[in-house]
Amino acid sequence: MADTYANGDFVRLKYNKQPTSVDEADQCIYGNSDDLDLDPKTKDIAGASQYASEHTFSSRKEKDQSCKAVLLAVLSVSLLVALCVLGILYSQLLRSSDLLKEQNRNAAADFEIQQQIPTDSTFERRKYYYFSSEKLNWMESRDYCTRTGGQLVTITGKGDQYNLASKLKEPHWIGLHDLYTEGHWMWVDNTTLTGETFWHKRTAGLSEPDNWTQEDSEGEDCAFLETKSEWFDAQCSKLKKFICEK
Repeated sequence: MADTYANGDFVRLKYNKQPTSVDEADQCIYGNSDDLDLDPKTKDIAGASQYASEHTFSSRKEKDQSCKAVLLAVLSVSLLVALCVLGILYSQLLRSSDLLKEQNRNAAADFEIQQQIPTDSTFERRKYYYFSSEKLNWMESRDYCTRTGGQLVTITGKGDQYNLASKLKEPHWIGLHDLYTEGHWMWVDNTTLTGETFWHKRTAGLSEPDNWTQEDSEGEDCAFLETKSEWFDAQCSKLKKFICEK
């Protein structure tokens, strides 16, 4: 009896006759579950439940794989688009760089073919000048000259002044400014304006530089050379032709 109860594979059975002995009662009451003839409907329900569970798991697995495939495709397309955009931007950058180099080479070459103008005898070497055909503001003119290996022109004597002015048909920027301190005029090479100057003088009213502020409250901080061989101050944002030297 103890061995019988210890076996977990046994279940209780129904019986229709009265047992005649203790052993017979045990045999009638308890039997091996493997020997039971269960109801076919019960077997069908269990099988259907197992099939449904396996089918649900399989469907979820297929759905997960489909989602992963779609996500991978989207990421691949996005990466391809990003690479195409980067390629286009890089190509445009190269073209812009080549164009800038070509402009710089042309500007440098222009320096060499410009007419050479005699300077004061105080100069040991002769200068080359570039008279621009385009109009820029003063800062852009300064940067253009620097980028092409020169600087906005500096005028240190009558020889420079009159020779340059004789070539002009309209005002040109020169390398003179008082951007840092009002009234303290300096050349672009950081030397202070000293000695003889060529500011326009008026018979009545304030002569140049007058730092006129009626158009711009910032005043006039950059100088240009007029055709009559005189200097005027003006707003640095004005567009004018310019003279480079090297």
